[in-house]
Amino acid sequence: MVVYYELVFIDNIALNFLVLFFSSKFYALKTKVFRLLAVSIGAAAYATCAQIDSLRLLNSLPIKLIAALLICFAAFGFKCLKRYLKATIIFLAVSFLVAGVLYASLSQGNIEISSKGVIYSGKFVRYMLYGIFFMLLSYKFYIYMHKSTPKKHIELDELTLYFREIKTKVFALKDTGNMLVDSALGIPIIL
Repeated sequence: MVVYYELVFIDNIALNFLVLFFSSKFYALKTKVFRLLAVSIGAAAYATCAQIDSLRLLNSLPIKLIAALLICFAAFGFKCLKRYLKATIIFLAVSFLVAGVLYASLSQGNIEISSKGVIYSGKFVRYMLYGIFFMLLSYKFYIYMHKSTPKKHIELDELTLYFREIKTKVFALKDTGNMLVDSALGIPIIL
């Protein structure tokens, strides 16, 4: 079987980006698109190297789990163990879901499954994958470029806090809710 490493690399960039993007959305993590893209390129390099016969060790389960942990660390960060483990579990679940969808959609085409992964030659599915990848990137770019910044009309009031005999004056921010934004997209919302 002939393996075209450049296609494996490009396919994995698109797939890894989609998996990381949907994982961050399922867990409601705010991550930058360029960070996800950079991690996707690194993960694609690992997946491409795993296709080389002399690097069979990269296909072992412990190495794949370590790679998944490193991918999640690079994409989502590590603020606390519980958050990191949840993000990793969601990442793995989305990976299995995407793999299942790919397997189902490729079952009609020329497909080969081995311990190294899934190799396919269906051009339609490849173009569909690239289309989804570029649609998501275009959408995120559009949202980023057309994000309206709310007016920064901020009112401060002096507030006195009392605790036992201690009296402290602080300034409090008045917010009428006009500056609320969607946590996933960063666009203004109305309640």
